[in-house]
Amino acid sequence: MTNQMKIAVLPPASREEIKELWKLYYSDESNAIDAVNQLKEWLWSQPHLPKVLDDGQLERWLIRCKNSQQRARQSIDMYYTLKAVSPEYVVDRNTHSQWFQDLMRCVYCVHMPQLTENKDRLSIVGFQDYDPGCFNADDAIKAQLMVMDMRLCEDYHDSNIIIIDMKNYTLGHVGKINISHILKSVTWSLKGCSFRVRKIHIINMPKYAEYLLELVKTTLPKKQSDKIIIHGNGLSKLHKEVPKNLLPDEYGGSAGPLEAYWAAWKQKAETYNDWFKEQESIKSDESKRQGRAVTHGDLFGFEGSFRKLTLD
Repeated sequence: MTNQMKIAVLPPASREEIKELWKLYYSDESNAIDAVNQLKEWLWSQPHLPKVLDDGQLERWLIRCKNSQQRARQSIDMYYTLKAVSPEYVVDRNTHSQWFQDLMRCVYCVHMPQLTENKDRLSIVGFQDYDPGCFNADDAIKAQLMVMDMRLCEDYHDSNIIIIDMKNYTLGHVGKINISHILKSVTWSLKGCSFRVRKIHIINMPKYAEYLLELVKTTLPKKQSDKIIIHGNGLSKLHKEVPKNLLPDEYGGSAGPLEAYWAAWKQKAETYNDWFKEQESIKSDESKRQGRAVTHGDLFGFEGSFRKLTLD
């Protein structure tokens, strides 16, 4: 399929758009600048953390954390700690790798370029291929982190609206995704990157997918799980929640074909190949942490209790 649209995946935010986001959490521009400087001072005082985040990245981190210095510090620390304790998800992140090529034909994860009136980013994820043989959950997490890293570098937004399309989710996929995968994905997204969620809309969900939904809920705080809305097979309820002008054609919207946006995101990822490689070694140095070093078991130690969960 060809892409006839020229799409700016993450259009640069204008200064006015950034100021509108500031107004949500700061009284004026000087407060925002002071907050960034304060976060920067803290970062430089941490011997175990890399000193590579620029002012724009710190500014976006504070916006995602509602201008909470404590939450931003915890999130930045968690982000680099996750890279240290789960290195398998931050190596071989190259769009020319076979795993990436295979996965891109199997799934899609599109973040629409236009924000909602509330400055939220609309994301749409789903399976392109109903064949479970082409899907690998660990590769999906790695690709998810690639997209999140690109957003950390460029994306000015407040919160996120997520549409999960389960149209091509089959019984064969059920055994491919376990509690460990979901826990790691949620931890990276909510705690490591502080991507807040406004709503999660699930469409085309088959009966057997209720098992996966229950697994997801076990990893989410109740405040987050209460944001999940199941729409069944129709789109009428979704259109009441999400403006049609933000939705791709396939979802009854007028923003253009989904395939064009997915192709643009894959091209965007290719421009980051060198950066992805450079980032492999940029992580927390637990030997320099003040206090006890954090291990994989500290973050994911209870996942083993769930590994034997099976579908009855």
